[in-house]
Amino acid sequence: MIFACILACCICCNQKAFDLSTYQNPYLVFGQGGGISGLRIEYVLPEDGIIYRRNMSTDSLELVKVVGRAFTKQTMQNYFSLGLDTVKCYEPGDIYYFVEYHTPENVQRIVWGKPGFTQDPAIVTYFNNLYRTAKKTDE
Repeated sequence: MIFACILACCICCNQKAFDLSTYQNPYLVFGQGGGISGLRIEYVLPEDGIIYRRNMSTDSLELVKVVGRAFTKQTMQNYFSLGLDTVKCYEPGDIYYFVEYHTPENVQRIVWGKPGFTQDPAIVTYFNNLYRTAKKTDE
């Protein structure tokens, strides 16, 4: 347990600031937004296996959690094996949920939350797994 804490501290302390504007590899963005406050909670998961939360007031990324490259690789593979790369869905509501797959050439967005709209359960499960993983230490 102590070793795991030391390792996490070393990774976090040695991690260079992550800059999306220069990042050239695929990454996921996921979260939720809306409601009375209009607050948007956004997480970023690049291939390095570190989850960041975007601070919307400063447009900066804050390290949330190290999940590892294996988790990230599996998550990216699941995105394609579930066919999310072919889903065309933009159905936001007052409160909405989203998953985005970013490459240097393209951004593929899946957005839902519109009252009466039922999202594919596989997409909801995929989102919930990602969101819960990010939220476990970000409360």
